[in-house]
Amino acid sequence: MQRLRRILPLVFVGLGLLLLAIGALAFYVQRLAASPGAAPLPPQVAGQPLVSSRTGRAASLEIARMHQKSFPMNAAAVGDYRGEYEATLWVSEFPLAFMASRMTQAMVESMRTTPDLPFRLQGEQTIGEFTVYQAEGLGQQHFFFTAGNLVVWLAADEPIAAQALHDVLTFYRAPRP
Repeated sequence: MQRLRRILPLVFVGLGLLLLAIGALAFYVQRLAASPGAAPLPPQVAGQPLVSSRTGRAASLEIARMHQKSFPMNAAAVGDYRGEYEATLWVSEFPLAFMASRMTQAMVESMRTTPDLPFRLQGEQTIGEFTVYQAEGLGQQHFFFTAGNLVVWLAADEPIAAQALHDVLTFYRAPRP
């Protein structure tokens, strides 16, 4: 009984600190979702220049609309690449790498289990340190992967799809300042 009296206050202090840490993390994530920054975009993809982009809140709202739910993103960007061919790049930066990985896995699982999605999962491959998933849909080739705490989705016209993927993987492989 005496030992329980000594341990019980420590248990309550530990629980209090844990709840405080959880509250602080929730506050941090909520603030990020309210005002995400700009995620990095390459200046060109497969020779097609970046002709327009949305970053920060505008990009996060576009990504949330496409998924029909919002996510706690640190940063977001959507880039449109146009020339002879077209490509679009969606980039979401999550607070933690495991969140980005979980988002990628959720997209894979959704494509595997939801038959009426506009995308059909074609497979996956390991390219360097990335596991790249490929899908078809909406008249383009789609590739998506996790790069640290980023989720990157590329949609590209078939003639430039392989080069576009190479360029995007090279860009997100490079160290960020």
